[in-house]
Amino acid sequence: MPKPLYDQNGSGMHTHQSLFRDGKNAFYDENDRYKLSDIGKAFIAGILLAETEYRREIESIIEPFKGLMLGAFFLLVGMDIDLEFVAAAPLVIIGSALALIAIKAAVTYIIGLAFRVPRAQLAETALLLGTGGEFAFVVIGSAATLGIMGKAASETALIVVSVSMAALPLIAKLGRQASKAITRHQGLPPEATTPPP
Repeated sequence: MPKPLYDQNGSGMHTHQSLFRDGKNAFYDENDRYKLSDIGKAFIAGILLAETEYRREIESIIEPFKGLMLGAFFLLVGMDIDLEFVAAAPLVIIGSALALIAIKAAVTYIIGLAFRVPRAQLAETALLLGTGGEFAFVVIGSAATLGIMGKAASETALIVVSVSMAALPLIAKLGRQASKAITRHQGLPPEATTPPP
């Protein structure tokens, strides 16, 4: 985009974006008339449509597929879980999941204290962030593919993260109870930790 005010100093208001796949520019296609790949064309179309009146229509079309893709993601992760291994070592899996939650919650709590987050909210937040996340599946899968983690270690890690995520509703309930207990101990009214509607 050209400078908005020609006679005044300032930026030309432009940005450069690129996408690389396997070390090559994914927007480039030497066989295309305009040297632009299908990925590049889709990117430009997305940018152009994102700020038009068609945006809401596009979002309504895409929305049902978000849940479908998330469901397919968890289905694929679940298919990788070795149930015989879980049955053979349930205490190791549960203990590892609890250790993961405890370590992540402790680190989050300490960081929150450094930023002076109120302890009642911090206890609940630390517990909620203590579970594993979807990104762990990506990291573990990549580590297994690259040979950084062995098959047994990656399977164990996937199961531990899955168990910690499955425990999230229970963790959330414990977090609310911990927050209320801290509030009562500090003598604050219960409304102090009640989120707004």
